[in-house]
Amino acid sequence: MNSIGRFFGWLTHSAVFWGAVAAAGFYALIDLGPLDYPMVRRYCTGHLVEYLEVLLFAIGLAMLALKTLDAVGQHWRLAQPLPEPGDETDMKQRAGGWLTRLAALPAPLANDALPQRLRRAMEFVAARGSTEGLDDEQKYWSEAEAAAAHGSYALFRVIVWAIPILGFLGTVLGITVALNSIDLAAPEKSMAEVLGGLGLKFDTTALALVLSMLLMFLHYFVERFENRLRDHVDRLAARLLAERFPSAPAGPDGQLLVVRRMAETMVAAAERLVERQTELWRSALDAAAARWTEMATTAGAALTESVERGLGESLAKTRVETAASLAELQQTAARQVELLENAVRAAGEVAALERALNDNLSALAGAKHFEQTLTSLAAAVNLLTARLSDAVPPQPVRLEPSRKAARAA
Repeated sequence: MNSIGRFFGWLTHSAVFWGAVAAAGFYALIDLGPLDYPMVRRYCTGHLVEYLEVLLFAIGLAMLALKTLDAVGQHWRLAQPLPEPGDETDMKQRAGGWLTRLAALPAPLANDALPQRLRRAMEFVAARGSTEGLDDEQKYWSEAEAAAAHGSYALFRVIVWAIPILGFLGTVLGITVALNSIDLAAPEKSMAEVLGGLGLKFDTTALALVLSMLLMFLHYFVERFENRLRDHVDRLAARLLAERFPSAPAGPDGQLLVVRRMAETMVAAAERLVERQTELWRSALDAAAARWTEMATTAGAALTESVERGLGESLAKTRVETAASLAELQQTAARQVELLENAVRAAGEVAALERALNDNLSALAGAKHFEQTLTSLAAAVNLLTARLSDAVPPQPVRLEPSRKAARAA
């Protein structure tokens, strides 16, 4: 599959193929009518040599057309950006990295003159490890490319040389045929025919001269355009290499300059390294601060939750204890109220007993039985004390004998 693709690629860039197609199309237009003119038929179809001349002219024209298209395409692709070299400090590594990037370009751009010049320069720098002598090499490459461009026109120059030769050959063959057809028996008649035919036999020479002149003029303009493109490539390649790989002169001055540039490169690399390290430290500090903030927030939330949980448990326990205390107090109060009610009832009973005693004392006083009354009163007091001891704590009971005695008297 790759061989077929390469064959078709070669075929599409073959001037012989396109020249044969163009010649066949030209004669097809003559036969079909658009170019069917007497003069065209006379100068292009009168002899076999004329067919060959037209075919060679078409091949040369196809070569010029392909070169023109290639030059125009390269001139248009010069505006496309090329990959930049890396930041390696070592000259060999930097040149090797740029060489790898240039080799990875797509096919139309990779085959142009500028990328090829840059690849040669990077191979030179990678092999020597310095740019010493790079300017001289560029001049040599420019001259070699000019010589290669001139050599690419070798077949074209052969075609330009062969077309007039074919014209003269056609004329010579026509004259030879005409002279061989002279009839000595009728010299006047045959001479008239020979002279009339010789006019047509020189048509091959006339056509050959015209076609060769056209090719030479076209070749001048195409070659001039290619030379301008090559000069532009030389200037552009020199500028790109001078900006990215400055050349060093030979001798001690060149070595000092190389050392100076290496020192500058190392200083620049150290500055970039410090900047990068600073950025890394800043990023690490920012990440640590964010981590500490997150941890503090998490710890605060956990502490708040634990405090709330502890306070909740304490409050719940306190509420339980308070409720128990309140229940106990309520029970104590209920008992005190019950005791007070019992005391009130006992006080009522004491008051009733006091009234009964007063009545008894009054009765006893009237009957002049005071000693019996006292005895009865003591028994009643003992009875009352025994009944009150179960209800309330014993309280002193004072009797006022004087006031009772007075009232009894």
